[in-house]
Amino acid sequence: MADESQKDFYANAPDAALSVRTDGEGNKQVVYDDMTAEGMEKLTLPGPPWEQARGRTTEDVLSKNFSRHIITRIERAFEMGHFADATPSQTLGWYRGVLEGAELADKRTLVHLDKLQDGLAKADDQQKYFEQEIRPFLESLRPGKR
Repeated sequence: MADESQKDFYANAPDAALSVRTDGEGNKQVVYDDMTAEGMEKLTLPGPPWEQARGRTTEDVLSKNFSRHIITRIERAFEMGHFADATPSQTLGWYRGVLEGAELADKRTLVHLDKLQDGLAKADDQQKYFEQEIRPFLESLRPGKR
């Protein structure tokens, strides 16, 4: 049974449509449909292999921030240089796979990400390629537009 604060919270949004979602571990979450449409749905995704080796097996990201999350991870790979666990291209490839596995992107987007990953791996100036090609594309992606 909901406590008094929860009753007040739900009473403030009596017309909101609710959905019950189940994550990969069978946990149920109640989500307001309008929040999902605005990208406020929390995604629990598998962490990259280099993070899993350290015991961090999942990452929690709001769907509206997922593109920004990928950009930040690629930037971190650039900043770490040869100390990074993965190259910027490998990082992009990992998150491209996550997008596909979680069914967050359409086929056209996935094919374009494949081309961007290949271009990044082959670019003479990877930082410039990232800034001119990859960052703008990732920033253009929004929930429901992937």
